[in-house]
Amino acid sequence: MHEQQFLHPPLLVLGNFGARAGMELRLTAGMFQGMFPALNVHRVNLNSIRRCLLISYDAESQLLEFRHYSVQVVPVGLSRGLRKILQEKFPNLGRMDDVSQLLMGDVVLSESEAEPDGSQNVLELAQNCAGRGNAVTQQSAIRLTEIGPRLTLQLLKVEEGLGQGNVLYHGLGE
Repeated sequence: MHEQQFLHPPLLVLGNFGARAGMELRLTAGMFQGMFPALNVHRVNLNSIRRCLLISYDAESQLLEFRHYSVQVVPVGLSRGLRKILQEKFPNLGRMDDVSQLLMGDVVLSESEAEPDGSQNVLELAQNCAGRGNAVTQQSAIRLTEIGPRLTLQLLKVEEGLGQGNVLYHGLGE
């Protein structure tokens, strides 16, 4: 993690808070939405999205799962060695006979430098993003790394006002 990840608010993603949800879930979703500024998807600067906050509701267990991720955009279609050079992380060439070993992918890199798996996270960028190789109309992948905290929450009570109003919802607390 680095300090620049926290200069902007995270992208808030709410899962399973659908239209058929009860009043208590709509209020909970509204509370989380009120904690972060609204995002205009047509005007957002992609470089400002450095973190993602995922809150999903499980209707069966009636629990909220809270996950916090770091967002990184990486170019795809490049060998891992070339991608490492573009990211200014120069590998140790002392163990190689030839630089072609680096560019052709014969070098074993750490797991964190591996190509994002699957095509589901590959997209074409609408604007330039931070990092070399992440240019407009270039293929890039989104890599999420969980940074915590990881919480499982249960909604116990929704009360109108602040500590004195009518109880709008009362869950089955333990």
